[in-house]
Amino acid sequence: MPRKKRGVSLVGLIFMFIAFLVMAISIQNLNSTNIAFIKNLTDENHISSDEEMNNNKESSSRSNVVDTFFYDQIGEGPKIMYDTILANLDTFKEGYGTIEFPSNDILKDDDFQTAWDAFKLDHPEIFYVNTSQLSLVTEKTSYVFFNKVSYKYSVTEKEGGYYINSFKTKAELEDALSAVNSVTNSIRAGATGSRYNQIKYVHDWIVDHAEYNKANEDTDDTIYGILVKKKAVCEGYANTFKYLMDELNIPCVIVYGNATNSTGETESHAWNYVQLENGKWYAIDVTWDDPIIYGGGSLTNDSKYKYFLVGADSLEGNHEEDYDVSGTGQNFKYPELSKENY
Repeated sequence: MPRKKRGVSLVGLIFMFIAFLVMAISIQNLNSTNIAFIKNLTDENHISSDEEMNNNKESSSRSNVVDTFFYDQIGEGPKIMYDTILANLDTFKEGYGTIEFPSNDILKDDDFQTAWDAFKLDHPEIFYVNTSQLSLVTEKTSYVFFNKVSYKYSVTEKEGGYYINSFKTKAELEDALSAVNSVTNSIRAGATGSRYNQIKYVHDWIVDHAEYNKANEDTDDTIYGILVKKKAVCEGYANTFKYLMDELNIPCVIVYGNATNSTGETESHAWNYVQLENGKWYAIDVTWDDPIIYGGGSLTNDSKYKYFLVGADSLEGNHEEDYDVSGTGQNFKYPELSKENY
């Protein structure tokens, strides 16, 4: 029997191998996309002295359940990105560098914003990243023979920038982290007793030590703004309260929405829901419990605790939840509040 010729099949295999390599050659479109803010929160709550008279760590003990409240609500693609961010915090601490997300066909453009929203809501302790400094890079790959296109995503700091303007070097950030940890340890040591007493201690510390800031500084929406600089906007108040509750292993979430203040103005706002030992959730608006008082006078208990552990009935008409916090179509759910105050 004549020997079978193998030359044609070998050439075919070589051709297939070359075709496979050609197929994998990508056409790269590097698109740098600015990441939207979760919210641009610039609310304020003012009362005059006359009205006042008339109204006479990042800790290792942190609860995993608390940390994943919003993570648990997002899809598989955003979860991949969320997990990747959490695993690459050292890049953010360096102040520059690229975080590459795994190649996965389920990832899509909107997934990063959804992941970032959930991440920031779950992790207010990551105060050293300013959303406006992030760029999402999309790499497009075309597979010629399979008529297929895939995308790979990464996030990096803006060209010539740093992940947050307030800290220009890792040494500056380390000093900031040390300052935050020092204040946190002091507060944690003072917050003792029942869960109610711990919540009240943290609420009072923030009200007594911080003030609302209208200067629009980079750290105004962070825990650094409250704990170290002692001034922030409502998002900084809410982030700090959530962060300190996490440190005490007390379930707490940040809530974004709209609020109507005493002058009838409706503005973007942030506050908190916290869970008591009875299993029920109550609202705390530390910002509105720390109003700016014009014309002198002091803060009375009626104002200091007006939004302290209140139920849904007390919030009706002046606080409205926003479920889609950055317009991606991802609707987050918040805990159901007790109807009555604590």
